[in-house]
Amino acid sequence: MSHYDEFQSYDKPSIDERIEQGQCKSKSVDFNDDSYLQFCTDKQREAFLACRNNSTMEVVAEKLSMTTAGVRKHIALIKAKAIKQGYVESGTIETARKLTGVDAQYEFNVNVKLDSLAGDYHEYVKQKRFNMIVTSAQNSTPVHLTFLSNLKRLESKISAKILVIPFRYKNPTSVFVNDSKDYWDESLTPYLCEDDFELCSNLAVLGQLKSQPTAVRPLSGLEQVTGDKSAIIGHTKLELKSVATPSNKMAKLLISTGCCTVANYTDSKAGYKGGKRHSLSAIIVEVDGDMFFQRQVVADDNGNFIDMLTEYKNGKSMPAPQAQVLSTGDLHAINADEQAVSATFFANDSMLKYFRPEWMTVDDSLDFQSGSHHSRNDPIIQYHLMKSGLNSVENELKITFKMLDDMETDHTKIVIKRSNHDEHFEKWVKETDPRRDPLNCRTWCEAFTAMLDGHDPYEYFAENMMQTFDDVRFLSRDEVFVVGGVAHDGHGDKGANGSRGGLQSFIKLGCPAQWGHSHTAGIMDDQFQNGTNSKIRMGYNVGPSSWMHCNTIQYANGKRSLLFIINGKWRFDTL
Repeated sequence: MSHYDEFQSYDKPSIDERIEQGQCKSKSVDFNDDSYLQFCTDKQREAFLACRNNSTMEVVAEKLSMTTAGVRKHIALIKAKAIKQGYVESGTIETARKLTGVDAQYEFNVNVKLDSLAGDYHEYVKQKRFNMIVTSAQNSTPVHLTFLSNLKRLESKISAKILVIPFRYKNPTSVFVNDSKDYWDESLTPYLCEDDFELCSNLAVLGQLKSQPTAVRPLSGLEQVTGDKSAIIGHTKLELKSVATPSNKMAKLLISTGCCTVANYTDSKAGYKGGKRHSLSAIIVEVDGDMFFQRQVVADDNGNFIDMLTEYKNGKSMPAPQAQVLSTGDLHAINADEQAVSATFFANDSMLKYFRPEWMTVDDSLDFQSGSHHSRNDPIIQYHLMKSGLNSVENELKITFKMLDDMETDHTKIVIKRSNHDEHFEKWVKETDPRRDPLNCRTWCEAFTAMLDGHDPYEYFAENMMQTFDDVRFLSRDEVFVVGGVAHDGHGDKGANGSRGGLQSFIKLGCPAQWGHSHTAGIMDDQFQNGTNSKIRMGYNVGPSSWMHCNTIQYANGKRSLLFIINGKWRFDTL
């Protein structure tokens, strides 16, 4: 049995099943009764007459080039209107509204529409290879028309299918609400689907799961909902959490979508805070068999956005301006993962060569396992370092600076962020007795002298060993480096007043920022955190792990997207 088998997708009752359960008062339409024709639109009339003249729903669907669910939808609409007009018994206005979900002028039954489209999506995901764009929409709220127009253009360009997860939010102070209606914007009706279903064996869409749009942390408490399967939920906030899984499995992702409707919150403290974090965004999912990639598209206030190398503006697409920053996951050069660094820096289609960003930042470029205080007194580790020749500080510096030299391009300026592993070098100089480490005593003496002269030892050796040193910027602690309104100067190990860092504490800073350090990718409000480019297993991170290979691209408009590397790839070749 697969470990995914325990996850059961939500099976929403069909319209006929709901009738049998007493949710609809009239079980069927009499197709020989011409009086029903007065309640039909042209398309519904066609479906009604086809049902009269043919034996089964499948035959009708084939004749009309529709799905059977689509035919049932039209018949259900006719029935609902007949109830509302009093032609069928138990036809109060309230009953009709419950059936249709909106006033009759909208000419569709929301719940039936959701049932119909669920079938379409279940069929769509049976393909081995497909793309999907997932966002959400609030009831009784206008859609952001420019954003939706751009999503449609994106859908066409990458051969995807849009899915909109609907959710309800009772807002008595809304200027859009009419108490006699409960509706979703008509332009969204082809895309609404609130089913739970699998996109692949490793990823599920939880359309049935509803989280209040004012929820501060929409992903909180969902870690166990899908077992070890990643999941996407609809919510007005854009959020991503990497969840630790057993050591033989890749960490799973929990992702909330952002939405395509305008901000519409209660006149309250919770509503005010929710409006501040309202995200006009969507998740792009690429699926190939059991493997998937996902990334975010985040629009500006006008509904325009950039995805990859293309800008989507006012319903049109065009080449995007140069990306601002490629923020890379921690390097740990001596322990870098070969596939990850190839996909990030060196392959012909690496992120660095693909985006050609103005800036690239590198965290924890030095690992410093050769002299780390964590293993200095462990004789077993020291023995294996010595046996493999990895106990030489000088050799590790050479390997690190060679890798940084190889990253040089003529289009991107490199920034080395001050990080805790880089500072292990300084700690080693302060705490080591060179008389007890003859292999490294000369390096120690040179580093100690440099520190006496006021130099940072890591930057000092970089200046003497790196060929590209003059083209690289080394940041010091607390040095400001802001690009496109996003702070890129902090590593993530230090929080407020020297306390321990973490996304949960960084959201209080009040400004967009980019972080590393934890090797665990995440998004909370306007705080983004990379994964790593190091090996996933480093010896000290035993047990379940949330580490993943992940970088962040910051586009020309200042909006960002996490880009994951899986099995040495960061996108499918067909993109």
